[in-house]
Amino acid sequence: MTTAVRYNSRRLVPVRVAARTLVALLLLGLTACSLAWPAGPSSGAKQTQSLPTSAAPDDVGVIENVGVLETPDAVAEQTLTSPVVGTLFEPAHLVAPVPAVLLLGGSEGYVTHRAAGGFGDLGKHLAAQGYVTLDLCYFGCSDRPQYLNRISLEYVLSAVSYLRSLPAVDANSVNVMGGSRGAELALLIGTYSQDVRSVISIYGSPWVFGGLVGLGLAGKASGDCAWTMNGSCLPPGMLIPVEQIRGLVLLFHGQYDALWPMAFSEQVSAELDRVQHPHSLTVFPNVGHTFGSLNCLIGADICGEGGARLVSVPWDAAANVQATRVMFAQVLALLRSEATGTDLALPGSIGAVSGLPTATVPSPLPTPAGPPGSVVIRDTLQDPTTGLLSSSSDDPTHATGGYSSGKYVIAFPAEIGRPPESAPQVVTPVVASVPGTYADATVSIDARLVNPAADQLLTVACRSQRAGYEYRLEVAPFSGQFFLSRWDGVAVSRFTPLLDSPAIHTGADTNSIELGCAADRIEARANGSLLWSVSDYTFRAGGFWFAVSQGPVPSGGGLPLPGLVQAEFSNLVVTQQ
Repeated sequence: MTTAVRYNSRRLVPVRVAARTLVALLLLGLTACSLAWPAGPSSGAKQTQSLPTSAAPDDVGVIENVGVLETPDAVAEQTLTSPVVGTLFEPAHLVAPVPAVLLLGGSEGYVTHRAAGGFGDLGKHLAAQGYVTLDLCYFGCSDRPQYLNRISLEYVLSAVSYLRSLPAVDANSVNVMGGSRGAELALLIGTYSQDVRSVISIYGSPWVFGGLVGLGLAGKASGDCAWTMNGSCLPPGMLIPVEQIRGLVLLFHGQYDALWPMAFSEQVSAELDRVQHPHSLTVFPNVGHTFGSLNCLIGADICGEGGARLVSVPWDAAANVQATRVMFAQVLALLRSEATGTDLALPGSIGAVSGLPTATVPSPLPTPAGPPGSVVIRDTLQDPTTGLLSSSSDDPTHATGGYSSGKYVIAFPAEIGRPPESAPQVVTPVVASVPGTYADATVSIDARLVNPAADQLLTVACRSQRAGYEYRLEVAPFSGQFFLSRWDGVAVSRFTPLLDSPAIHTGADTNSIELGCAADRIEARANGSLLWSVSDYTFRAGGFWFAVSQGPVPSGGGLPLPGLVQAEFSNLVVTQQ
């Protein structure tokens, strides 16, 4: 989903706009609406400042492609080893306590995070603008865990308490800002501490992910948790209770993030919308998991290029520079509102960016085949003479598909010998298409794997435009897991990570799998139980299909089995919503 936003009742509410319109805060001439997020209690009439939608170099304290505006003595820098480990940056000449930022890097580890011109250097630059910043080492340095594995949240919470204790810090204005896994941590800290004023998440996640062995893109799943609280693991896949965050939440994401899709921040935004919590979501065009360094703040000549594992479109240095500057300008506006006691006006309706890929949407929308609740298609899939599906495969040399022994059967030779690290992220499924085009409808089908293996998936899709443009529910019966995603050509946006569900029957047992697309709600069920529900209106209508595929080999999930990947399907039902 890509949305525009409007401000309403002290929150940002997604407004569904045509096809692939972006939330693009890179446009000029926009006016913030009159409602505002209050900065805090004070007497008398307050001024209101806007959350900026564009930023020039001098707005963010830099000289284009040259460097920062501040002098070397503008910031006092202190290396900390106790009570926490990290680097403290304080403005050199303070006359009163100021807001503070706890800065949290990602899975790259503290040493890489502190590299010159990187995300960590934003902390020093924030201090030069007048705000205390603690760049915290929570792993990857002396006296801390080597890797992102079983990190104590109490340790990070103690960093919040340390900042509040400093004479230079306004104890009521301690904020947490993180990138990637650090954004996941920032959202967690915001939920567990009422001492955190606001949370800034740069390409974060709505879920808790597992621990890692190794740093950055070289990190491998540890098989353990990433975070602990009171000595107990926070389970991977746990939805972060972001509704418990005390104050404003600023969310930033790249449209073409190849590592953590923008759907992650959209899901956080949806959870905050659900409880009418004040927040903003900014999705930047033509960037991925790549913006947010000091070098990108300074200019395109030194903004380091992101690789294919971070961004799914060709590198665009100018887009990354603009994204970083708007992000930093919004952070400055937030801190300035806290320091001055002014209200912060969130942006009003944001326009579209031209020249971006658009989804193919049937026009006009199909006429409903009946009233809500009516059954449009019912096929037991037992009889080829009355069945609605194709009785043979389009590619019989690769796969077989058709009615057989009272079922609809799809089969193809298993590919074996693929180690997990060389397996593709996804494998094209062998598909059976359901007749018709639907706007608001639900498909359900009974399905089972004949020779279940760790890498075999059962899939149902709705609102399919053409191959690779649809919503998909993919179920792994071998492990009792699922994930829900949106496919739109160059990008696969996962609405969930791979999640366990007790509702899924394991092994060769039959599962009743259901996927509904009605208005902006995409709902997945297994055996009558709700697996997941998400708000998205990228695709408004399209077809249904079901499939079996051989996906990547899950780590520790066993090896693919020789022979056939084979699935049996029965009891196809399409219901109008």
